[in-house]
Amino acid sequence: MKKIFCLTVVLLNLISPIVTKAAANWGWIYSDDEVTIWIDNNSVGRDSNGFFAYFKWAYSNTGRNRQIEMRRSIGLSVSRYYNFSETIRFDYFKNSSGIKYSSPMCLIDYDKNGNTLYSWSTNNFNWQRIIPDTHGETTYDAAWARVRGK
Repeated sequence: MKKIFCLTVVLLNLISPIVTKAAANWGWIYSDDEVTIWIDNNSVGRDSNGFFAYFKWAYSNTGRNRQIEMRRSIGLSVSRYYNFSETIRFDYFKNSSGIKYSSPMCLIDYDKNGNTLYSWSTNNFNWQRIIPDTHGETTYDAAWARVRGK
């Protein structure tokens, strides 16, 4: 089901980027010298594993260069990555010991005009422990606060 949802998002972005972006309700959650992160308040929800949300990441020159090098290292053509942002869906849960986990489920890179540069999705969870005081914890806490408020 999650893979179908991510693929639907990708297809909608390819067919009509304006409609998809208009449907989002982006709320700022964090900025530093490398990245600014927003959460789509309309995408936050619960599932059988825990909860999930979509985030938009926009990079400064420093952050962008680091991200471009990472993409180049996995074989992506990065010639159009001059000014880009990405949307990522994360699934989250906290175990009985209070340890937070996340799993990326979908990622879409956009150029400055909103065109899709790269997309990836999976329905296989790759749970990773969230390290305290990182971007991972920031996104977890932002999503959890919105889930609790629903």
